[in-house]
Amino acid sequence: MKQRILAILKHSSPWSYGMLGLLIFLSFIYLNRLSNIDWTSMAEGFWNWIDPVAGIMTFITTLAIFWFQASKNWEDSLEKMLTVEYIYTGGESELLIAKIENAYLAGESDVRQWAQSLGQQIMGNLDFDMNWDELPQKINYHQKEGKFFKYYEVKLYLTTDPRTIDNDERKGMKVMEAFMRRAFRHSRIEGNIDHLPIKWIRK
Repeated sequence: MKQRILAILKHSSPWSYGMLGLLIFLSFIYLNRLSNIDWTSMAEGFWNWIDPVAGIMTFITTLAIFWFQASKNWEDSLEKMLTVEYIYTGGESELLIAKIENAYLAGESDVRQWAQSLGQQIMGNLDFDMNWDELPQKINYHQKEGKFFKYYEVKLYLTTDPRTIDNDERKGMKVMEAFMRRAFRHSRIEGNIDHLPIKWIRK
């Protein structure tokens, strides 16, 4: 329980701490905890001071809420792009087999499924490890197209090098060779089986 409370406090904003401190201070005034101070006159002066401040703070808070909502709506409206790396981890060192660059992404919930589907087009049925890495989302301005995009980047780890499978029509070398012969209109291929990684890049 203690760890959970500390984790929540760690992710709280500075505004939250400020509001908590103000609440505690107002509680002391309201409850008249200290008897050796004229709390009545002090409270009157405090409320005379805080009344216009509260109005200004309400206005600023409204603007902040409006800004964050507008920013979130704008981010949600951006076209999404996905970059995926397929890394074989069964050798002495990690080997980047293939990479998808700037593929169209329908929604955040589709990231892993779409990444697996694209990889299967290049290499067939893949043997994935249970772990995968997703980098922080970022918003970049695309100079050529003149607009912003929301980028997602993930790394999927393979437990089998697909190039070692040559006896199955559904996976490995046969699928990779067939993929390299495909003609694309909206994307292009760089690299090949002998010069990894194979890159499938959106134009």
